[in-house]
Amino acid sequence: MPDITIENMVISTRVADSIDLDQIANNLPDVEYQPHNIPGIIIQLTTPRSTVIIFKDGQVTFTGAKTPEQINEIINTIQSKLLIVGVPRCTHPEIKIQNIVASTSIGRHLSLSTIAKSLPYSEYNPKKFPGIIYQTDDPNTIILLFDSGKVVCNGTNQDIITDQIEKLIAKLKSMGLAT
Repeated sequence: MPDITIENMVISTRVADSIDLDQIANNLPDVEYQPHNIPGIIIQLTTPRSTVIIFKDGQVTFTGAKTPEQINEIINTIQSKLLIVGVPRCTHPEIKIQNIVASTSIGRHLSLSTIAKSLPYSEYNPKKFPGIIYQTDDPNTIILLFDSGKVVCNGTNQDIITDQIEKLIAKLKSMGLAT
């Protein structure tokens, strides 16, 4: 089984039924609010490093978390900031993972042109992108392969990502293209 590292997750949750974005923009430091560009408040957190967007309907979307603990830490930090402007804490916010980016390494350089010819559902055009774009058998999961042996996978579920990477490595091994 390859050593897979979560690089980033995109998470959504709801922390209130409605939020007065003007009140937040006027009372919290270090927030960005440009409603003509983005219909939400943007907050950059340093620990854990993340970008958070808060919408007036109480929805919150953020990126940057790599672990469940970081997800909870970011939600707690946002709720603490909102408490300052009178938005009560949501005791059990429903957390939805929208996207996960994970990576691993095959441990050797890859001949992308050879792999692209042998691997169905793959696209390789080095003039446009320096890697193979491989559509897995899961419609929500895409894998990128690079000549360095690095593999990046984008999907919605960590178990599916792991499964799809394992299937790809097994395919490459069966074709004699990986060890």
